[in-house]
Amino acid sequence: MMVLPGLFKEYIQTSQNFSIILYRSKLYFLCLFYCVTVVFNMRLFSAHDEGLTYAFGHLTTYTSASNTQTYELASASDSKVVGVDINKELDLLVCAYDNKWICSYKLSDGSVIHSICLKKCPSAITIASWTEGTVYLVSDKAGELLIVNANDFTRQARVGGHTGSIITDIELMTCANKGQVQQYLASCDRDEHIRFSQFPHMCNIESYCVGHQSIITSMSSMLISGGGSASASASATADSTVLLVSTSWDHNICLWKCPTGERLDTAANPFKPVAVPADVGADETVEEERQEEEAGDDNESERGGDDYHTMKYDREKAVNVPLKVVAASAGSVHVVAVMYRDCAKLHLLSVRPCADGFEFARSCIIELQSVPSDICFQTQASSNAVPVLLAMMPEPELIVSYSVTSTAGGLQAVVQPSSAIVTAACKAFKTKGKYIVACCATYPT
Repeated sequence: MMVLPGLFKEYIQTSQNFSIILYRSKLYFLCLFYCVTVVFNMRLFSAHDEGLTYAFGHLTTYTSASNTQTYELASASDSKVVGVDINKELDLLVCAYDNKWICSYKLSDGSVIHSICLKKCPSAITIASWTEGTVYLVSDKAGELLIVNANDFTRQARVGGHTGSIITDIELMTCANKGQVQQYLASCDRDEHIRFSQFPHMCNIESYCVGHQSIITSMSSMLISGGGSASASASATADSTVLLVSTSWDHNICLWKCPTGERLDTAANPFKPVAVPADVGADETVEEERQEEEAGDDNESERGGDDYHTMKYDREKAVNVPLKVVAASAGSVHVVAVMYRDCAKLHLLSVRPCADGFEFARSCIIELQSVPSDICFQTQASSNAVPVLLAMMPEPELIVSYSVTSTAGGLQAVVQPSSAIVTAACKAFKTKGKYIVACCATYPT
């Protein structure tokens, strides 16, 4: 009984038929894990002034202008990396693998610091700092959020979660709220929910973002100063604003204010086929329907009755849904880039101040030679630098760079010469003989 979600605990307390309850819970978990491999936003590609991090298969590579270092865990050689994060100041790189292992490495030399096998497969990982020191925040396929001590992996604790769902992405940010600046964690799941929780006190839920109608695939945040320009520092102040952008299988891109959860604006997928319904992928199989009738259970869940337990997510019905969103601010340019499934185009949206806060404004489309594997903005040391968008591509291009500027006619993305870091990364790709198939973008078969 203790391992069941709260929803089923209530059933156990109220129903006379205990055996049916257990049957329903088993069926529920089978359906819950059906779409595990197709909804996670795997953050495997990131870039900043000093280096570029990318992962494929069980290998993770960090490339700087002068050096390339590969990170590999022997016990994870038959697995795939599902999450990566680095902290240059602490000389740390941490990886999460789909065989339940997480491992921390020294960024400088690739040596293993700690590793541990979790009880559930992780879905995302990020490095966080608070008064107790450095920790790793991990979400798993059971919908739980764990804190793992960076210095002692045996010290870990469950700090929250999304009961009965799968967490697809997490985003840690520092926001000003009611005159105080503190850390918040945004977590989203496959059941339309985005939640802001105070960090590290995750039991204090600040707000929910309500508006999406299907799986939330990705989130990204941007920090804007009180004057409407990019913040000169990476830290929030009392007059700064943090915005969150999210994408979903409902083909919408939503803009939220952090941490109040207020929806500021919504943009539609410009490549969405007309025939795609809002509740993409929801279906009920004949066999599961027959089993439900034989079980004779008339109880309905709090979220949609029997359909919720027999829901599965169909890739073909989803078509070209938005899979990855990244956001960046530089000077007065605030830009969002969206990548879509099986689409050789990138969608750029600008964000501007308005009477009600902020809104999506001008947009543009980048035509690519082929479908990209992943995208990211290169973190700039200067707040006045032009945002640089990197797209990971198949051979022979590998990585394409775009400088994004705002003009009177709208956003403009111009291909720019590869930096020393990008050139080194492409050279490393070719030296290793690795073909970059996909990071978060392509669904595994």
